[in-house]
Amino acid sequence: MQTLWSTMSDQIEQKQVLSKTEIMEMVQERYQQKLNQIAYPEIAGSLICFGMAIFIFMNLDKLNDALSLFSTLLSLIILIALPIASLLAIKRLRVMDVSQHSYQQTLLTYTKAKQHLCQVQKYGLYLSFLLMFSILPFFTKVMGKELEVTSVLKGLFFVVPFLIVFIFVVARYYGKSIRAMETIIQDLKE
Repeated sequence: MQTLWSTMSDQIEQKQVLSKTEIMEMVQERYQQKLNQIAYPEIAGSLICFGMAIFIFMNLDKLNDALSLFSTLLSLIILIALPIASLLAIKRLRVMDVSQHSYQQTLLTYTKAKQHLCQVQKYGLYLSFLLMFSILPFFTKVMGKELEVTSVLKGLFFVVPFLIVFIFVVARYYGKSIRAMETIIQDLKE
């Protein structure tokens, strides 16, 4: 009777350990799914930026004055550095394994990675406005036109409101995904 009781007790303990492992794997899977909601658009945006950088690099020979060359090189730096920084910030969140560390360690790691991602996104917002102006001389030279202030202002009149709405929608989407990831981590405490 005693051996039967100890065997049943061992089986119950194994099921509890297995169920804890399964729960942690499910939590990790949910976390990765929420992270992918941010990562996939970031990857797509990075590919667009890299493609644009290649296009600019292939057309550098069309620039003949220092201002156009300087602003185009600034645009190239932004188009290359910003996606790299963003992808590295996403990677910091991706390599975090919620099932391998304690709740406190997971929360600390997540908080630092989230703050870094938010900083990169904030800098990306500011640099996107700088990019909007710095890339204008390049495109006017590539299209064979001269840079006219009135045409730039007319273009900005239509582009800036669209850009503001786009940034607002993306920020809400990112915020929702980040809050969902945070909720998943806070659920580990329970």
